[in-house]
Amino acid sequence: MRFEGTPLTQHFQLRNLSTILNRIEILRPDHILVTGDLTNYAQEGQFRSVHDQFLSVQTRLERGDGTLNPELWTILPGNHDVTEEGATKDPIRPKLGMFFRWFYKAYDLNAPSESYNTAFPLIRKKLSGENGEISVRLIALDTTVNAPV
Repeated sequence: MRFEGTPLTQHFQLRNLSTILNRIEILRPDHILVTGDLTNYAQEGQFRSVHDQFLSVQTRLERGDGTLNPELWTILPGNHDVTEEGATKDPIRPKLGMFFRWFYKAYDLNAPSESYNTAFPLIRKKLSGENGEISVRLIALDTTVNAPV
């Protein structure tokens, strides 16, 4: 772990993300599902960088107004996205405070709060599609807590 948070580890994470986002711009999808591990070490700078890159792609896709658009993004946290830094008073998921501070808009939550119980399970409704409205239920399991799933 001596490389934790160094420019070396940050470089590879950002390079991989950049490659993926470039491909997304080419494909121009209706919706983007991010299944966690946005960061390597859940540091504020890493969250900020990923958030800014997502906004940049969203702008180039002409799908938003400067905040993450929940009709374009579904962003789930991974085990690398939990941290003591920015922890909240949430009795079950306090270590997701930093993640939700940066990505709560992708959940269509009104504002970051002290409790994230309403964030799970997540239900997405896409209003436009070939067959009309499409509902998708995403079930995100949090194995980092000492509570039943």
